[in-house]
Amino acid sequence: MSASDGIQKSQKVIECINCAAELLKLRTSEAATSALGSITEAMSISLYSEKLFEMKAEALCMSANKTEEAAAALAVTICELLKQKIPAGNTAFQSGRHTEAVEYYTSAISNSMESHAFAAICFCNRAAAHQALVDATLLSLLQTVFAFPLQAKEYFLDAL
Repeated sequence: MSASDGIQKSQKVIECINCAAELLKLRTSEAATSALGSITEAMSISLYSEKLFEMKAEALCMSANKTEEAAAALAVTICELLKQKIPAGNTAFQSGRHTEAVEYYTSAISNSMESHAFAAICFCNRAAAHQALVDATLLSLLQTVFAFPLQAKEYFLDAL
C-alpha cells in the first residue's frame, strides 16, 4: 500500500466516524441504524479501532429499542465487543508481538464459539497474526540465503 492509499483510507475512516457521531447525536433508532452503516464501512478499513467498537455498541443500544429479540441480540453483541481478549490481541499484533497475539485470539475463539460472527473475527485476526509470523520466518530465511548463497540448499533442506 502506498502512502497516498493510507492517507485516503485514514480520511475515509475519519469521515465515517464524523458522520456516525453526528447521527448518534440525534438519539433516534433510525439515526442509529444509519450510523451503523458508516461504522461498518469504517471498520472494514480500520479493524482495530476501539473508538469504532464503542460507537458500534452505542448505535446498537439505540437501534435495539424495537423488540425484545433485538435487545437480546444486542446484549450478546455488546458483550462480544467488550471482551478483553480482542483488544489485548490487537495491541500485541500492532506492537509486533505476533505470537502473543495468536495466543489472545486463540483464547477468545475458545470462549466465543456460540457467536459465529465474533468467532469469525477472532479467526481472521489470528490468521493475520500467523501470516505475520510466516512473513518474518521467510524474510529471515531469504536473508540467510543472500548472506550465504553457497549453503542455500542445506538451509532449505533443514527448513523442511
